[in-house]
Amino acid sequence: MADQVTTFLLATAAVTLIMWAALRQLRLALVGLVLCATSFAVQYGLTHLPANQAVVLFLSELVFAAVSSYLLAGEKMGLQEMIGAVLIVSASLLSGKICTEPHPIVTNGIEP
Repeated sequence: MADQVTTFLLATAAVTLIMWAALRQLRLALVGLVLCATSFAVQYGLTHLPANQAVVLFLSELVFAAVSSYLLAGEKMGLQEMIGAVLIVSASLLSGKICTEPHPIVTNGIEP
């Protein structure tokens, strides 16, 4: 009877470990899928933005990465990083002030 209980406990532990590893792989695949879909959505959205706003959007990614590493990983932000973040944020605020009206389409020198 003790051998059967031991076998049952070992089998249960093995199945639990296999299921845990499978769930870990599934979670990793899900995170990869979400990151890939987000990247495609951002790339698609950038095709509909003016160039000055698209550049600032890409540069603001650096600010978010620096702040996230400071908050989540305990990284230190020096004076250069803080000045760079302020410059990027101010550039994004200034780029919103730039007039982005589309130019009229000109074909053969004649406007439609």
